[in-house]
Amino acid sequence: MPSCQGILRSLTLTMLAGGMLLLPSQTTEAATAPRMVNAAPVLQQSPPKRLLVIAPHPDDESLAAAAMIRQTLNAGGRVRIVVMTNGDGYRGAAAQWFGLQHPTGQDMQRLGVIRQQEELHAVGRLGVKAQDVTFLGYPDAGLHRLWLNHWNPDRPYQAVNGSRFVPYANSYHPQAPYCGQSVVGDLTRLLREYRPTDVLYPDPHDVHRDHWATSAFTQYVLTAAAGDVRAREWNYLIHYPRFPSPRRYRPEAPLQNPGRLADIGAKWMSLPISKEAEADKHAAILEHKSQVQMMKNLLESFVRTNDLLSAYSIPDLPDRELQPIELDDIGDQKTLLHSRSADIRELLAVSKPSLVQLAVVTTRPLRPQDECKLYLRLPERGAQYEFASLARYRLPMPAVSWSQHGNLMLVNVPRSLFDGAKTVMIGAEVTSRGNSSDSTAWRRFRLR
Repeated sequence: MPSCQGILRSLTLTMLAGGMLLLPSQTTEAATAPRMVNAAPVLQQSPPKRLLVIAPHPDDESLAAAAMIRQTLNAGGRVRIVVMTNGDGYRGAAAQWFGLQHPTGQDMQRLGVIRQQEELHAVGRLGVKAQDVTFLGYPDAGLHRLWLNHWNPDRPYQAVNGSRFVPYANSYHPQAPYCGQSVVGDLTRLLREYRPTDVLYPDPHDVHRDHWATSAFTQYVLTAAAGDVRAREWNYLIHYPRFPSPRRYRPEAPLQNPGRLADIGAKWMSLPISKEAEADKHAAILEHKSQVQMMKNLLESFVRTNDLLSAYSIPDLPDRELQPIELDDIGDQKTLLHSRSADIRELLAVSKPSLVQLAVVTTRPLRPQDECKLYLRLPERGAQYEFASLARYRLPMPAVSWSQHGNLMLVNVPRSLFDGAKTVMIGAEVTSRGNSSDSTAWRRFRLR
């Protein structure tokens, strides 16, 4: 194990030698926005034959997938849309729609049925038939809980809709327990049934919990099923601070990627949309009436001259010294941080023959009440691990050790823990008294 001084020296040299690794401040967005690539030539040369769109909620495919759906259908391909939740966790929308002060779980399920109907009307505007839409019925505002805390069916999640099981008879798997294993099982079966050539799903840096959790579940099943299903992967971004800009109806303007996500390892692409398809997209968005009443400006701000796509490679974990593997923007949380809370800046890693080291770098040293957590998923093995820095919360894990070096939290993990795995998914989180302060995107890395 290298010395503390060696770790910090290596980190300092990395930062000094590559200042671009430090994410831009909020005032440099325009200057640092990376150039977007036109995705149209790629899709024209090799259009999707079977496009699978995975949407966290009814309306996400209308906001972000209209251009690729149109391109696929125009080329004679097929489109299938999988909707993870019925959007039945938005109490404000239920209260407004039904004229209620305190919607019950049954009221939330009624909203879920309405949102299914809105979805079918919307996708019809995009040229997709109702039979090509699959509703999974998992908990709106709870997908992240299934990913992080409720993986096994013996401990299903209690959702805002009052249920611990999929309550909708028209779902793909009615009465499936609200747990991560159910989601993985359903998505895996859908992949093997449909065998998509292309999969479009949320960008891992989306700050909405249902969106980043959908991204994580999708990455997981695509990796676990890689021997049976090989598909091109595309991503879309919907929820991010000051995105889209401006947040209002601008049908003549392009949709630009956030400059603050310039150095995250994504390839940003623009897929132009024709005037006719743009009008159809706008009509599809307006079909989601229960949501338009609540956030019309945000929804219509996606009616632009293009759709925005991103794509990520799956890099190897570094094998010589601690190096950045994930960069995290300052202020990318949905809620404001306390002025003394730690904001994650970087995630570092190195994989050696007997040891894997992972480090979380924050803007300031963690306070006694702050908790650093590292999560690992090994899709090929179906294994999952959580490492917590505070002893009173730490799960028993032999030979796993934490140490703090200023604003760097380091964890040493035995290499044997990864035996039999080719890929590891990594996520990090900082909490304060049990409340999340910041977290990184879930990304995949290859193990050598």
